[in-house]
Amino acid sequence: MLQIFEEPTKLFSQSQVPLIADVLPMLDSIEQSMTLVCDDEDMELPNVVRVAAQAVLLLIDKYYCLMKDCELYTIAIG
Repeated sequence: MLQIFEEPTKLFSQSQVPLIADVLPMLDSIEQSMTLVCDDEDMELPNVVRVAAQAVLLLIDKYYCLMKDCELYTIAIG
């Protein structure tokens, strides 16, 4: 499960600031993975993991809402 965060962690830990074009695909990937964790009951994951995945989804949603409020993001990814 933690492999989901390996690539984003490497990207965000670089000395350079990641570009929005790099960040958005990572957020999309994390969002998809966390949605699967929340929805897939066959994984037999502890409830605490599902709660953590839901918290991640809420945080990503928060960033998407903030992004919609800023026209610069829309221009950068458009």
